[in-house]
Amino acid sequence: MTLERPAKLELYSDPRESATYDRRWSGWLGRARNARKARAIERGLARLGNPRVLLDAPCGNGRFSALLSGAGRRYLGADLALPMLAAAAERHRDARYVAADLVRLPFPDHAFDAALCIRFLHLVRERELRIAVLRELARVSRVGLVVDYRHSRTLRVLGRRLRHRLGLRDRAPSNPSPAAIRGELAEANLEELDWIPVHRSPWLSDKVLVVARAR
Repeated sequence: MTLERPAKLELYSDPRESATYDRRWSGWLGRARNARKARAIERGLARLGNPRVLLDAPCGNGRFSALLSGAGRRYLGADLALPMLAAAAERHRDARYVAADLVRLPFPDHAFDAALCIRFLHLVRERELRIAVLRELARVSRVGLVVDYRHSRTLRVLGRRLRHRLGLRDRAPSNPSPAAIRGELAEANLEELDWIPVHRSPWLSDKVLVVARAR
């Protein structure tokens, strides 16, 4: 079976997107969102025993490069969108970056202690592609993964489904349920270690970090 990249991901290959990407994290609200995600990432890494050699894929424009390369960690950011990689390299000149496809990572087995996949899987509507990404991230990781998911058990997603039924939204949300997420982990031969809501009120936000390791 051929797995195709979602068309939405091609947006990030547009230099105009990399030039304006940080606007969503600006202002007090954007900074608060960024800080919440950073705290959740640190909790996820702590659950894995604070691994030292990290893969950040996709790394985008280096949103979390400074966080992940600190505290004596060895860090590599990977992304398929070249404009995003260029922006990351310009912002974080001491960090290392490489162009790579998450379904075919150019690294040997267990090349990293842990891999992080932030703000990606919610853009992938195809379940088989999400599982393929999980398997590849697990292959190159020795200790485990920290993976950013968007689940369906929130008021936000229920509202989107209602708007879709009323004809006010073109497509129904594709957020998998917590049970479906755990099913995807199992198919990727992963064991869940932790489920970390990013927001203090989980029913208001669909964002969650899943910490997992190979079975």
